[in-house]
Amino acid sequence: MKYLLAAIGGYAAGWTLVYTLLMDGDFRYFFTYLRLAWTGPGERPAFIQAGAIAVALVAPLCLWVWRRFCARRRQV
Repeated sequence: MKYLLAAIGGYAAGWTLVYTLLMDGDFRYFFTYLRLAWTGPGERPAFIQAGAIAVALVAPLCLWVWRRFCARRRQV
């Protein structure tokens, strides 16, 4: 469950990060592009979606590595 939540949080953080980078901090179309990424066409929403999914896939891996690192530090 914690890895699923990490993936969802990674998607949300990744969407915001990639949107900010591509749109130069203009948040007027944030929710419009989010809706278009799931329901309609568009080049920018597709690129933002790809970046957000990439971050969502990496987030659980980072959590797993972090937990392993912390577990080893507690043993020493």
